[in-house]
Amino acid sequence: MVVSGMRRTILTGVTLGAAGLLAGPMAGALVANLRAVDGGTNATALASAAPIAGLAVTVGAIVIVAAVGTLSGWLVGGGRALFAMGLVLLWPAVRSGAVEEMLRSDRSPGLMRSFAIESVILGGLLALAAIATDRIGASIKRKRMRANGDSLPDVAPARKHAIDTALATTASAVAMVFVSWLVAIEGLKGQTTAAGVIAGVAGGLMARLAGGEASRWTIVLAATAAAVFAPLWAIHLHGADILQASYAGVLFPPARLAPLDWLAGSLVGGSLGWSWASSSLQREVDADAQNFRRAPA
Repeated sequence: MVVSGMRRTILTGVTLGAAGLLAGPMAGALVANLRAVDGGTNATALASAAPIAGLAVTVGAIVIVAAVGTLSGWLVGGGRALFAMGLVLLWPAVRSGAVEEMLRSDRSPGLMRSFAIESVILGGLLALAAIATDRIGASIKRKRMRANGDSLPDVAPARKHAIDTALATTASAVAMVFVSWLVAIEGLKGQTTAAGVIAGVAGGLMARLAGGEASRWTIVLAATAAAVFAPLWAIHLHGADILQASYAGVLFPPARLAPLDWLAGSLVGGSLGWSWASSSLQREVDADAQNFRRAPA
């Protein structure tokens, strides 16, 4: 579907509004039904009274996110579509449990392993959805360029794309862990979700700057890696004293983020960071081209 600039702007506003105000609350309502072992609402998919049902419910929220991404990618392109997916996923992230509160109620160090497993499952599904959305957006972009008579960009060799993807994922994951360490100084739910978004901005910047030919969906892979690393490192760091670390306020800060905090941040913040870095790189290219034209023969 090839659309004009004005129509695309209108479609972007409608798409983002529908994602954040319609689809998001629907996905959030699913996760809000999760219950902890003690009957409270501090729960995530696997860290709940019924892990199988909790996982099914959370996967249902991911399906809503994927559906929004598919439709948005077709209407407004891959970059905007990934941001729309993030607006939807923010609702389940906010409605999921606070990690430190869950630790204090469950009182089991094994809870952190549940977070790591949950991150692998949900992150893998979200990465597949992001890849599909990105490819849909790329297809629409090629059609728009053909319609405008523009030349299509060269396709990078598969080996270079794989190397750039690995570099982007690694750089992005390190940046996300570092920034979340600085931001998540407390375990309050709003703060951990915000930490995920801010970490996502840093991850998007690093993925674009370090990734070369990598695609936007590498940020989701990076967030998944960070979401697995953080709780496992907290176990390694605190050992059997992890509950005491939580009460004392010295829990490894990135471990305060729940899996959906990382993943929502990778889409919302990651999309913003990627766009900012792309704009900066494009300005550098334009400046170099202008300086080249001005250079004496």
